[in-house]
Formats: sequence, structure tokens, C-alpha cells
Amino acid sequence: MRLKVENIIENEDKYKPLTDQEIAELLNTTRDRVTQLRKELNIPNSRERLDLVIFTYAKDIIHQEPSISHRELMSRLNSIGFSISRHKSLALIKEISHKNHSMDPGNSKEKPLINRESQSKTEEVEGKSFREIIGAEESIKLQIRQAQAAILYPPKGLHTLILGPSGVGKSQLAESMHSYAVTTSNFEEKAPFILFNCADYADNPQLLLSNIFGYKKGTFTGADSDQDGLVAKADGGILFLDEIHRLPNEGQEILFSILDKGEYRRLGETESNHKVNLMIIAATTEDPDSSLLLTLRRRIPMIIELPSLNKRTYSERLEIIKVFFDKEAKRINKKITVDIDAIRLLMLYDCPGNIGQLKSDIQVACAKALLNAVLEKKETLKIKISDLASHVRRGILNIDRKSQEIESYISNHLVFDVDHSKHSLDESNRYIMPNKIYQFIEKRSIELENQGLNSEEINLVIGREVQTELENFVKNSNIKNTLNKIELKNLVGSKILELVDQCYKLAKVYYDKLEDDFYYSLAIHLSATYERILKGKEIINPELRKIKSKYHGEYEVAKKIAEKINGELMIELPEEEIGFIAMYIKNFSEAYDADQKRVGVIVLTHGKVGKAIVEVTNTLLNTQHAIGIEMPLSENPKDTLAKTIDIIKKVDQGKGCLLLVDMGSLVTFGDIITRETGIYVRVVERVDTIMALEVTRRAIFPQSTLEDIVKSIKNDGIPNKEIDTNKAINANTLLPKAIVTTCITGEGTAEKIKHYIEEYAEKSEKNIKVIPVGLFSPINLDLEIKKISQNYHILCFVGTIDPEIKDIPFISIQSILSNQGINQLNNLITNSTKKDVENNVGKILDEKLIECNLEFENKNQAIDYMVDKLVHQGYVDEKFLLSVYKREMINSTSMKGDIAIPHGLPQYVKKPIVNIITLKKPIFWGEGKTVDAIFMIVYRKDSKKYFQDFYKVLLNGEVLKKIKQTDSEAEIKNIILRHVDV
Repeated sequence: MRLKVENIIENEDKYKPLTDQEIAELLNTTRDRVTQLRKELNIPNSRERLDLVIFTYAKDIIHQEPSISHRELMSRLNSIGFSISRHKSLALIKEISHKNHSMDPGNSKEKPLINRESQSKTEEVEGKSFREIIGAEESIKLQIRQAQAAILYPPKGLHTLILGPSGVGKSQLAESMHSYAVTTSNFEEKAPFILFNCADYADNPQLLLSNIFGYKKGTFTGADSDQDGLVAKADGGILFLDEIHRLPNEGQEILFSILDKGEYRRLGETESNHKVNLMIIAATTEDPDSSLLLTLRRRIPMIIELPSLNKRTYSERLEIIKVFFDKEAKRINKKITVDIDAIRLLMLYDCPGNIGQLKSDIQVACAKALLNAVLEKKETLKIKISDLASHVRRGILNIDRKSQEIESYISNHLVFDVDHSKHSLDESNRYIMPNKIYQFIEKRSIELENQGLNSEEINLVIGREVQTELENFVKNSNIKNTLNKIELKNLVGSKILELVDQCYKLAKVYYDKLEDDFYYSLAIHLSATYERILKGKEIINPELRKIKSKYHGEYEVAKKIAEKINGELMIELPEEEIGFIAMYIKNFSEAYDADQKRVGVIVLTHGKVGKAIVEVTNTLLNTQHAIGIEMPLSENPKDTLAKTIDIIKKVDQGKGCLLLVDMGSLVTFGDIITRETGIYVRVVERVDTIMALEVTRRAIFPQSTLEDIVKSIKNDGIPNKEIDTNKAINANTLLPKAIVTTCITGEGTAEKIKHYIEEYAEKSEKNIKVIPVGLFSPINLDLEIKKISQNYHILCFVGTIDPEIKDIPFISIQSILSNQGINQLNNLITNSTKKDVENNVGKILDEKLIECNLEFENKNQAIDYMVDKLVHQGYVDEKFLLSVYKREMINSTSMKGDIAIPHGLPQYVKKPIVNIITLKKPIFWGEGKTVDAIFMIVYRKDSKKYFQDFYKVLLNGEVLKKIKQTDSEAEIKNIILRHVDV
């Protein structure tokens, strides 16, 4: 009976410990008998056992947030799964803050759970066991607390299952749990720790089971005597079964017997049972629901899930890298220096094998470097990019996407000295000065080329480094304090200084908050540039393409500054140099004011969707502003809520947070979070990538407010819960047209109106669908109309009931039977068709591709000019030009009205458009004809409907006359749209 009581308590739900009465009912005995046995086993009562677990969690929370209120502590603990009162949370804060750790948290007068001597010893060793695990106080803090709670739970700890992909550190955690266990009163100081990997014998199930459980003599060939297994050897301690999913069902059933009753039989035994008292720690890389028997899963109360390496913080990844290099330095007894480039790639590359693979890759790099050191007879190993495995070097592909996040963690080479336990940082050359940029680029190019990188990879690395160095320069230096204008004049010369003064004033016109340091930086940089150009040296800017595309405003201002410099110095600054000036503008403008507050953006979804949406969003916007949270389908919403609250507390900058969710209970989180944290949170549901992009794009601007962003979503018509459903109706005017007839039933009157309109509509527009609906139809009227609007563009409602849908007119039955209603319906049909034509033509008109009064010497000049513009605007590819000339060779494309409509093959067209120019003087087009306006037609096979309507405009002489007489590109577009004919 005693063993049964012990087993029941050992396997109970730690959040809801069983009372003595509940245990008595399970064992069909009296409560007094259970109480007596429990006390003999020195096991606390249910309240005390629960208090111990609560105390462990509360202590951790209060340690992290010493000023936490008792209400917040209560909320946090209840979200985990406990149920405590405000009075209890207040008592916990008072007790923990006074460091009364020696007695149990329930202040019981009975024997303390852990005596003062044992606790002191436990806390001392805890630092050696768990705290040496990287991330123990950060990303895997919860897992460490779970491990501690499992060991401390009376009488012999809680059986534990550790989950996680290969290489995340499951074995290390199990070993640390044993180190911690032998310091507690639950385990003897010499309690054994037996490790066994089930995968080692997975191909031989009999050998696998005999190793774990032992066997009886004669059970199989070679079994000459009775033999104990690892279970017997682990009695009194911990048995760690790695890759437990490789244990066959038979073995899992035997293991269940140990967990359930504390007894088992060796292989070949049919009668005698062996007693055992041990803690099982198991680990698996598989889903336990599909790889372990349900009976076994139910007997393992503590589940600890370790995150993969890519879910650990960059600071932790760097610490892991340092630890491995430290160990290698000691192992080979040599000093190791690791280039900053190699560190970056080790931080950036995709490492599916997690910590285990990272260790292996570092060892491979050290082996290569050791070979080089031996051949070159050097004492120090230098790890360069060329020493890294090819799959590690592919981390270079992540430079643009991730490198900004890691630059704050690494600033230079790392040195690992065998004589010191810790690494050191090479502090030389913390950042480059503006006049050293070119030398820096040239030197780094040679270094990286020697390490085997191709030109594209070199540009990626150096481009990111130049940007980072300039950012470091802005953050870490104040040039004004080291250079006054007199010194600056002596350094760069009066001519350069006067010119920079003009350039600075010009830049201030566009960026009024431009920092003064821009003046000094530009002066130093321009001096070096001028000297370089005079000597004919090449200027390289590996970030040019990115600058032109992402920092368009800064680049345009830089071009104006370059024009002034060119005029004054009689030189021609190349595009690369303009890019550098744009970089200075960007880095010294208000965009880098870290004090500006922004609205937080969190995407929260069921399943593995949220983080994918955020990754696309942040990548496209070149930011890390949005945060993704994923709720596993098996996760308790309370746990997700607690996780969300923690993240919102971290990301809130005082302007509130927008929570974008997909569905379900997540839509209720906003009010709860606001109430519990005081942070203003708005929730929008039905999130998708488009919504996340638009919200994040607006949120990264400090001027945006939470209400502004929510309002903008509505105004932009992005579907979400807060949007008026009426506005979503008729959003797509390109759908087939419909007239909806209404009455009480959807029959009778509505059907008669339907026939009447169909008869009338056939005379004007055959493609209009007439759909009857009723107030008392099987589907709610509003839902039925909304359903219709998904497939049709509703022109109007006709009948006895006005659905009152905004922007859709209603014509009563009385009106429709008179001329007034007929005329109104006729106008709606006619105007709708005309509007479709305007929409079609409007899609192929762009003011950027309309120009007035241009001059060309001949037809070829005009065609070259127009196609070149189309190529640069992204409408056609370069092969389009040749196809235009081939078409002109077949026959001149001049038309009546002195216009030309040159065109090329549709397979070279990316997007349909019309390029329009009017000429200052006519040019010869062939076949004796001249033209004074050119309409270059850029069409694809699917754009016929656009150009059919546009072609009608070209046949109208009066319209062409108006187009040629105006000097306004916008007016040309308006003239065409006003005269499109039905």
C-alpha cells in the first residue's frame, strides 16, 4: 500500500495535487490510512506540494520583475495553470522578498520540505549545473525552471520527457538535472545516472530490451545466466533514455509498469517481479503523440520542449560559438583568432543540426586552420571564411536579411587564448573614418577574394560592412568635438570647405533635421574623393543598387548635391559617389533618432503561419519591426495569452500595439491585455500578408498613431473584423453586373420584376443578371446580398424592400412601373458600361509615359527613346525594341490623323501600357507620311479589352486634335478618358 501511495503522488498532476481523500478513493481505503502512510514516507500534503510548485514559479517571476504587483503576479501564475487568490499572491511577494526560503511556502508548522542546509547546498550547485547552460536565464529559462521543479517534486522527482530536434541539447539538460538532483534531499549524493540511446540497438529489438531491462537465463541463445539491465543499475537514481521513440511497444509497456507500479520483469520471466525506485528522463526528436503509446505518455507528467538553434537569441548563439572555440583552444593547446567575417557567417548560416552541428562545423574549421598553422609553422590558429565548410559559407545569402540584427553583438575579431578561460575582443579599428572608405573597400576586396569568395559574395559582404561602419561612425563619434572648422580647413582646404557649406545648406532644404556632423563627414569624404578622381582611381560602391532602390529620396538629393560639386570642382562624380553622399544623408538624418516612438505590430495566428507572414513583411520592408507569434493547435489559449503579454510588454514603446490575428479566441486578447497591462491594444482579425505589409509600413513611421493605422486599414478596404460590411460590397467593379430584385419572399413580386427587367435589359445590355431575393428567404437577407456581391457587381436594388446598402441605389416597384424608374435604370446600365470602358482605358494610361512637345530627328530616335523608357519603367524587356523594328519593316504603322502606333511582340511585354508623345515638329514615318504624335502600343495577349476601347479614341479626329494642342500630360490622360465611347 505504501508503494502505491508513493507512485500515485509521484505521477499526479503537479498543478492539481491529489488530496488524501482522493488517493483513498483510488485505493479503496480510508483517508486516515493514506495520511498515515504519506507521513511515514515524509511526503507533504496536497496543499504543501502545490505551494512548492507555485513557489518555484513565483520566485522566478519575482526575481525577473522585483517590482511586480500582486495582481500581475496572480494573473501570471493563473495563466500558467494555477488558481490562486490576490491574498495568496500578496503573501508570496512578501515571503520571497524577505528571503524566507527555508520553510515551505505554505508557512506550515510541519516539517519543511527542504531544510536550510540542503537548500543552501542546492542553490550553490545550481549555478554549476543549470546556469552553465547558455540561455538558462533567457530563452530557455522556463525549461530550466521545469527541470528544477521536476527534480524537486517529492518523493523522487517527476518522470520527464524532453522534446526537441536533434542537437538542441537534450542530453546536456538531462545531465544537468542529475547534477542538480544529487544536491537535493530527494536523491542520495551518489545516486547513479545511467544514459542509454535506444537508437543504438533499434535494429535488434531483443538486444535493446535486454540491455534496458535485463534477461533470464535461457531466454535466447547466449543467455547463459540471469542478467540485470540498466533499470536495475539506475535504481535510486536517474535513467536517461535518449531517442525513446525507437523503443518498441513491448519495451514501452514494460516501462509503463515501472512508472505505474515501480516494478518490472526481465526478458524471459513470467512470474517474479523486481521492485525499483528511480526517476526516468526520456528524450525524443519525434512527436510523442505519434511515436509513444498513450499509456506511457500519460505516466510522464513533465514535458520539457527545447527550442531549435534558430529560435535562440543571437546573443546566445554567439555565446555558444565562443564556448566551442574556447574548448577547442584548450583541447589543441593553441591560441585561436577568429575573423569577424567567419563569426558573422557562423551567426547567420542555417544550421538544421542545431547546437550539435554548430559544434561540429567549428571543429572542422579549427582542424583546417590547424593544418594551415602546422604547414606555415605558426603557433596561432586563424579562422577565416575559407576555413568554414561550404554550407556555412552559404550564410552569406542571409547577410541583407539578418545582418543588421547581429552587428550589435560583434564588432571585431575574437581571440581565444589557452591561458585564459574567456575570449577577448580585438578592439582595433572600431570604425572607419569617411576618408578611409575607399581604402577599406579595396583592402577588404583583396582579403575576401583571397578567401575564395566570388564578386557577388564580396559585394554582399562589403556592402553590408560599409553600411554598418557608417552607422557605427554616426553612433560612436561626434566629429565636431574633434574637428573645428579651422582644423577642418587645414585638412581639406578652403575650396572644399566652402563647397561643402553650400552642399550642407542644400541638403538641409530637404532634410531640415540633418545633423551637423553631416557637414564634417562630407568635407572629409569629398576631399578624399576629389583627390582620387584627379588621380584616375576607380570608385566602388557595392551598396549602389540598394541605395537607388530603397533610399530614393536621399539619392535624389545627393544627385542635386553632386551637380553643385561637379560645377564647382569641374569634375564628374560617378553614380557610385552619389550613392555614398546618399548614405551620409541617410545616416545623419532624423531617420536614425532612436528616441522616436512607434506603434508595435504583432501577428498572432494558429499553426505555423504568423512567423512566415512576418518574415515576408520584414524582408520586403527591410525592417524587423513586426513580431510573429504562433499558437500550436494543441496549446492552451492561456499559455498563448501569457506569451503574447510578455512580447507586447517588450515591444510597446508607449504608443500601443496592433495585434493582427487570424480567428477564434485570439480576437478576444486585446481587451484582456489592455486590462492587465495598461497597454492600449487594438485587434484586427483575418490577417494576411497584404494586411501585415500595410500595417507595418505605416507603423515604422513615428508620426503614425494606433488609431491612424486602424483607420487606414478601413479606408484602404483591407478586409478585417472592424470594417463595415457594407463597404466590402461592390469592391470589385470588374465582376459581371447584376440587378437584385427584392420583396418579402423573394418570389411573386420579385419574380415578376425580374421578368420585366430581363425583357427591358435585353435591349440595352444582355450580360446583366437579374437575381430575386426575399426578406424571409432561407438565408438572411444581408448575408444573401453579401454572397451575391462576391460574384457580381450590383448595379441597383429594385422592389419593395430597400436593403440600405451604402452606394448602391434602390428603385421602388412603383417607380419602376413608370417612366421615371425606367429612365433611372437605363442611366445606371449605360453609365456602368461606360465606366467599365473608362476603367479599362485608365489601366493602360500612366502620366509618367505621356510627354508633350518632344523633338526627334527621325523615326528611329523616337522609337529608341520610347522603348528605352519602357524598359527602365519595367513594362517591357530589351528584346521588345528589335520586335518593334521588325514590325515597322513589314509595314509602316502610321495612321489617319498624322499619328503612329508602333508596337512589338507581346511575349516581350511584362505589363500592358500606352506610351504617348506629341512632337514639336513632325517627323517622317515612312510611305510618304509624317506624324506629330506617337502612341506606342504595349500589349499582351490577355489585354485585348483595354486596347479595343482605346483604339476607338484614336479614330476620333477631334480627340486627336485636342491631344496635340495641350502641353499637359495630365490633360492628355483626362481628354482620353472623357472621350471613351461605349
